[in-house]
Amino acid sequence: MSLLKGQHKIKFIPEMVGPILEMTLIPETELRKATIPIFFDMMQCEFHSTRSFQMFENEIITKLDHEVEGGRGDEQYKVLFDKILLEHCRKHKYLAKTGETFVKLVVRLMERLLDYRTIMHDENKENRMSCTVNVLNFYKEIEREEMYIRYLYKLCDLHKECDNYTEAAYTLLLHAKLLKWSEDVCAAHLTQRDGFQATTQGQLKEQLYQEIIHYFDKGKVRHTSSLSLFL
Repeated sequence: MSLLKGQHKIKFIPEMVGPILEMTLIPETELRKATIPIFFDMMQCEFHSTRSFQMFENEIITKLDHEVEGGRGDEQYKVLFDKILLEHCRKHKYLAKTGETFVKLVVRLMERLLDYRTIMHDENKENRMSCTVNVLNFYKEIEREEMYIRYLYKLCDLHKECDNYTEAAYTLLLHAKLLKWSEDVCAAHLTQRDGFQATTQGQLKEQLYQEIIHYFDKGKVRHTSSLSLFL
């Protein structure tokens, strides 16, 4: 990245964030030490162009989630990311504060994603649900709606695996609450499931409520069937 001519660097953000991230995640310590500073170069480049590094931040959070879930990343990577980027940010006149905030946010995210990846192999579904809730609440806290919705559906699927249809309904309700009864165009990140054919928020909200009612009905039937065992 640093070899590119200054005025052209911005053209590679956010497209090159993913490929660079993949390279830094290769489990070779010296390679990681050499490539993680490229992130700071990207942050600096976007900041000089727009006075923020929002595009870079959004892209690395989205891509990191998929990479860690796919098996890449580890505790050592988290430590190196924290140490190397903090050192660079603290030396920069304008990025010292915002840069440190960003680095700490990503480190917190990595902690949760690594825990999530580990716990997903746990046979205890309650542990898996708890860890999923931990991640989705983090995304809600940092206002990353797309990722928040992604983990809502992971939680919904876990509830369905356990035949917890009432809980699955309440989980979908959290998605429905993000939508308006309006003709506003439905952004792509709002329709993350193949079963939804909606072009407006109102249409998607209606489809979600139909599915929510279906799960509430299934939960009621299951609850009634369980009660009959004691009658």
